[in-house]
Amino acid sequence: RFYGVEGDTTIVFNHNSNYEVFYIYTDFEIESVQFDPDQWLISASNLDTLVKKYDEVVIYPNPANNYLRIPLQQNNYTDIAVIDCCGKEVKAGYTTEGAGITIDVGDLVAGMYIIRINTGSEVKMVKFLKM
Repeated sequence: RFYGVEGDTTIVFNHNSNYEVFYIYTDFEIESVQFDPDQWLISASNLDTLVKKYDEVVIYPNPANNYLRIPLQQNNYTDIAVIDCCGKEVKAGYTTEGAGITIDVGDLVAGMYIIRINTGSEVKMVKFLKM
């Protein structure tokens, strides 16, 4: 269930495979999320992480030909994945430094991709175009 000042809505995501990405659009700004409010899931324990599209995450160059640079501000373990338009993880890596990471995207097919940045406490996602 998604909540905001102007309203709330319940959305059911039908998960069919690993690394699926779901996009939703609401008529209001989402301020909080309640995961599985009616306890429809079978599993006993679930982790709920609010995933936001962060405009402050800057990746460059975008569009990219060979390399993509992701400056990071946290000084902790960061897991990074490149996900294609089908939701498949095509590259993965991690860093323990706050300076950033450079990803070789030269071997990827031209198209739209998503960078997923997981710091352990939050997940950030940003799109990039491979030329």
